[in-house]
Amino acid sequence: MQSALQGRKMRGFEDELLRLEGRIPGFGGVYRDPDGTMVAYLTDLKQQATAKLELTTLGSVMRLEPGAGQDLREGHVQFRQGDFSFSQLVDWQQAALGAFGGLEGFQAIDADESTNRVHVVIASGTARGPFDQALAAAKVPAEAVNITYGPQMQALNIRDRFPNGLGGGVQIETSKDRCSLGFNVVTQSYNEVGFLTAAHCAPGAPGTGSVGTVYQNVRTNPAYAVGSILLNPLFNRTGVQCGGYSRCTWADVMLVQHSNPSMSVRVVAATTYVGLNKALGSPFENAWRVNVQRAPYTYVGMQVDKVGRTTSWTRGTLASTCQANVINDATYGPYMVLCADRVTNSTIGTGDSGAPVFVPDPTTTYAIGILIAGGPINTGDLYDSWCSSGSACSYLYNDWSSFDAGAHLPRVIIP
Repeated sequence: MQSALQGRKMRGFEDELLRLEGRIPGFGGVYRDPDGTMVAYLTDLKQQATAKLELTTLGSVMRLEPGAGQDLREGHVQFRQGDFSFSQLVDWQQAALGAFGGLEGFQAIDADESTNRVHVVIASGTARGPFDQALAAAKVPAEAVNITYGPQMQALNIRDRFPNGLGGGVQIETSKDRCSLGFNVVTQSYNEVGFLTAAHCAPGAPGTGSVGTVYQNVRTNPAYAVGSILLNPLFNRTGVQCGGYSRCTWADVMLVQHSNPSMSVRVVAATTYVGLNKALGSPFENAWRVNVQRAPYTYVGMQVDKVGRTTSWTRGTLASTCQANVINDATYGPYMVLCADRVTNSTIGTGDSGAPVFVPDPTTTYAIGILIAGGPINTGDLYDSWCSSGSACSYLYNDWSSFDAGAHLPRVIIP
């Protein structure tokens, strides 16, 4: 918690939760429940007055989604008895990551502010016993942990959608894969003009720092070359939190420099309708979303959107923040991403990697992050595959704070 108190921003909104705990003893987190109620956990309910004051201030000074900001400012928060402070959950998450090194079937782990527990996800059919033993060895209390089964998250890499222009969500290609353009950006101080997308879309194995040309919609055709990979950091983090994975990173994001800076327009593709409840969105681009600005604060329970070249514009619910995940690349095998947010009830498909994740507003598009993985992928046609409406569709994205200003990319990135 000390680094958060000193100003760290790498964990996104979770850093703000840790800073709140520094002012609210026993604070366990805040989120919006499925009924739309803002909920906060306290280990000591006698701290409600202090907590309400701090959350009112948070709603006034932090740029949050309008509904949440208003609820906090007006004190519309339900306090529930928590068992653990949020810093305890984060510490146990890190301890468990080290203990799980080499355990087959491990998928993800999160300090979950919506349940006041550490949430561990393992693959279907995996024996739970070794995980219980590892948690005990790491001195993580059994009562502080929920273990559930979930699908393997896949690096998503293919459909000739959005051929008009170079806004967020359009199809791009490298010599390896088809993916989606994230956000057009510039870098502070360096004034480099480019766009963000998923790092695993680069040629070769994810995390090897490879570079190369990026095209719009005809792979390797020079007439469609739109940029070259400028910043693609190695996945070379080490330590027990990497769980024994040789490729380990805080974020799966790279920066591509535009060949022609005039092609960089701060817009996101808009289609004729949004896909809700795991349904596909419209494939027909009809406009651009404009006035793209960074939205630095997100919270569990809010609704977020993405637009990608395969499943288009869809909406889901933010279910966890700064979750550590094992991601599988079909060709090169698994790697660890240490801080990604998970969105549920939103379909996802091959080729959506790199897509912009955002919150739409009548006058502004609030940029949240870059999509990096999803699943389960089990429905498709001749060209593509996606998560079907009958499945527990979810995807992962890297929040802006997880790659900005040296957290992963050595630049301040401005959408």
